[in-house]
Amino acid sequence: EQRLDRYYDRRGINKRREKQHITEIQAALSKSKKASTPEQAISHLQEVQPYLQINSNLGGTVLLELAIALWQRDGVCDEALCGELLGNSHVRRDVQLLLKNGPPPTKRGEDALWQGFSFFDNSNGWWN
Repeated sequence: EQRLDRYYDRRGINKRREKQHITEIQAALSKSKKASTPEQAISHLQEVQPYLQINSNLGGTVLLELAIALWQRDGVCDEALCGELLGNSHVRRDVQLLLKNGPPPTKRGEDALWQGFSFFDNSNGWWN
């Protein structure tokens, strides 16, 4: 137990804080994936951002979703956030793909829905 705590401490992960708010974090992630616009996704994700640990699996996943939503909304990559996420072994590959391939496709129009991680699906040709 102490070795595991030292491991997390060295990587800047506060598992207790994230664990205390895991229900809220998971609910925000779920809501963000169902959001109809990047703005709605961002709103849900920013509510739980103070509880996230950038180097944990859950924290990295939620922050990557936030980075995608911000990029879609602003048209500009949040280089600081993506740079930090490159240090997370759980999401590093997805961040590298995101940076390599440029901005996620922008969905516009009444039938357009915020897609979040569905942009990592090769079926739309964006990652090919």
